Amino acid sequence: ITPEMPADVAELIVQFYRGDEPDRTQAWNALLQRQQFDVLLRLVDVTSDSNPARAQQLAEQLAQRIDGVVGALLINGSLDEAERWLLRFHSRSELVMQHYVAFLLNTERLDRTVMRLIDSGSGTTNAADARLLAHLLRASGEWSKARDAAERSGDERLRNDMLFRLRDFAELSRRA
Repeated sequence: ITPEMPADVAELIVQFYRGDEPDRTQAWNALLQRQQFDVLLRLVDVTSDSNPARAQQLAEQLAQRIDGVVGALLINGSLDEAERWLLRFHSRSELVMQHYVAFLLNTERLDRTVMRLIDSGSGTTNAADARLLAHLLRASGEWSKARDAAERSGDERLRNDMLFRLRDFAELSRRA
């Protein structure tokens, strides 16, 4: 809660923190309706500490709304703003990740983003960026590099998917 935050939004945050499950759901839905995405994202983070499954469910609900916002931005031709939203939420949801990769492919921004991740080193040190890099390299057809990034991501499902697509069944079997 910040000083410049509208009072009704602050009240909904308090309701989410202190309420029982129906109160939390009501507060969440009200914040979704008001498109308070920054607040909602922070609530997902807080929830992930105490209830990871619930946090994932909330993140997916948020992702669906973000898709609507991004869709409207794309229709209006606001590509840079759409990219900012996708970049901000891609690590929260597999759905948003897929949409972000599709966006980059269709706007010819994929190579630039891959280079940015590699040049910054974040694709080799940050798990979320390594995951994004793996998805981007896979989309560009660079499977062996995508596999390396998937290994660095720590995402077992993504690593196994890369091994499967590379037909490295011996390694898949070894890991199982």
